[in-house]
Order: sequence, then C-alpha cells, then structure tokens
Amino acid sequence: MLVNRVFLPTLLAVASAGAFVVPYPRMTEMMTESSRSSGHQAAGPAEDAGGAVKAQGIGLEGLGAVASQYDAFLIDQWGVMHDGKTPYPGAVDCIDRLSKAGKKIVLLSNSSKRKGAALRNLERMGFSTGSILDVVTSGQIAWDGLQDRVDEPFKSLGAKCLVFGNGDDDLEYVSSCGCTLAEVQDADFILARGSFVVADSNGTRRYTPTVMTGEGKEETHKAMRLMLERGAPMLVTNPDFLRPGTNDPMPGLIGKAYAEMGGTVHYIGKPHPAVYQACFHALATAKESAPPPDAPTRAKIVAVGDSLPHDILGALRAQLASVFVAGGVHFDELRVEQGGAGVPSDEAYSAAFSKHLEGEGTPTHVMPAFRW
Repeated sequence: MLVNRVFLPTLLAVASAGAFVVPYPRMTEMMTESSRSSGHQAAGPAEDAGGAVKAQGIGLEGLGAVASQYDAFLIDQWGVMHDGKTPYPGAVDCIDRLSKAGKKIVLLSNSSKRKGAALRNLERMGFSTGSILDVVTSGQIAWDGLQDRVDEPFKSLGAKCLVFGNGDDDLEYVSSCGCTLAEVQDADFILARGSFVVADSNGTRRYTPTVMTGEGKEETHKAMRLMLERGAPMLVTNPDFLRPGTNDPMPGLIGKAYAEMGGTVHYIGKPHPAVYQACFHALATAKESAPPPDAPTRAKIVAVGDSLPHDILGALRAQLASVFVAGGVHFDELRVEQGGAGVPSDEAYSAAFSKHLEGEGTPTHVMPAFRW
C-alpha cells in the first residue's frame, strides 16, 4: 500500500508530534550548504589498535542476518536493488523476504523523477511493488514543494528556471509543478535535476557525456557565472555526486561547483533531512501503524544504501542505523565487482569511511550486496 502525497507542512507537524523517539530539526534548517548540522551519531567511529576506522558489523553475508533487529527498512534503489535497468542478483528475493517477514519497506531514492516513474521502473524489472509501503524520491519532494509554495526555500524561489536536466521528463516536470523555462537573464533560479541537457525558453541542448564535462562544460559554467552575478539560487533535486557504473557527474557535483563559486544552493535528497521526514511520515501514517504509538521508533529503523556521503551520512545525521552495500557506487574504490558478492578488505573499508563520512561515524552494518 502506498500512502497519499505528503505535504511539507504535514511533515513538520509529524516531526513535532512526538511520533519518534528523538526530535529532528525542521527540514528547512539543513537544506542549504551553509546551514548543515551533523546532529547525533547513530554509530560512532570504531577504531582498531592501529587507529583505522572500522564499521560495527563487517562480515554480514546478507540482510537476513540482521533483519530481526529492525521493523522498518529505508532502502536505496540505484546501486543497491538495481543498475537502472536490471535487478542485481538476489535483490528481488530480498524485498520479497522482507515483506514476508512483516517488515515495513520504504524506498528512499535521490532520483529527480517522481514516485510514479520509480514504481513503473521497479515493476518492469520484476519487483513486487505491492509489498512496498511507499517510494520517497527527492524529485517528488521537490515537485511538491514547488507546486505548494508553502515552506522555504520553495516559497521564495520564483517560477522561472534554467534547468540542468536528464533530457527525459524535464519539460513535463517543470510545467506540471507550476514553473516555466527561462533564459539566464530572466531565470529566478537554477533547477539542477540532471546532468545531460541544458534547458531554457530557447529549447533543450544535449551534451555528451554531460553538461559538466566535454563540450557542455563551457556553457554550464558561463550560465552559472551569470546566474551568480544576479544572485540567483540553485535547487538541487538529486544530491548524488557520481552515476553508479559510469562515474559521470551528477547534480550534486553541479551544486557543489555553484556553492564553491559563492552561490546559494538548496538540496533536496540524502543526506539532507526533508526526504527522511517524508519516510517517517509514511511509517507513522500507514494503516498498519495506527495508532501512532505502533509506529517504529528510530532505534527500529535501518537505512540501506551504497553511497557513503549520501545514504550512510544521511542515516547518521538522522540518527538511524545503517547497512552499507559495498558493491554499489564505491565498487571501484573498494576493488569489488559492481552488484557482486565480493568482500572488500578491512583496509579498503577503513579508507573509504575516513574519506567520505567526515568523521561523523561509520555504518552500523556492512554487506557486499543487497541479498537475503
């Protein structure tokens, strides 16, 4: 069963109503580059005798080993369940087994697309979407905010935007949320939701391989410089840095570049809080969770993901346990096969944790691939 559309004011109300054990900051407090707060750690850094940072649970063969410890699972899609086109070995079975065990499943994705697109893609790949409580995408949360215009930063963004997009559903996304495409000199803000095209009122221009590399780099940086001079902010609806499998730059790197230039950047997606509030809302308002005291506490919620600076860092800041899947976006860095069952060395894990988690903690558990 999928819950109805989540409105941002409702998320704030749920967060303040005591449905979860530890209060969480208002989502707008941590959306901008300059207002990040690390919060409490779900798992502090563990060190061996030589000072190497280690996870709490290295050596898990599959999720079944720890499933009994948790009531709800916030699961990433790309790099964990599938590669965008094909499920990873054991992933469909793992979702089915979680469902049969009575676990609440919320898919949490840094996808700039809306919920419906994610569901259709999952069904095409053979996943049973009937066992999924809800799908929360950063693109859906941003779309809701742009259409409603209730909370900041959406209320102050304006309606005219220059888009760095995916070249797929950009025009429909922009028009359906009440915005319009505009040239640099007229745009109120930059919408960074993809890295393959630049779209404005003059049309859509596709660049190979991306807008941040090759022939697209010059136009992208020129546009950002002009928007910066006008004081225009950027809204990033997919904070990921690299595309799994290709290492192509994603919108998160566009946002990082704009912030380094001195621009104001608003992020929607992991590791930032708005998407976690949406997940908590889904868990608290599900029919099987009523009345509210039956909703899972944070200690019984675990986040599963493959990106250390997004899935795992987001879980740490949301005060959640986490499972790091090694065979995802960091597969090359960890020297394992993407989507495979290879186990990285302790040294490789330690180096990756130190590099990407900013000293804020480590994953609660680690496993090579998303399987039971």
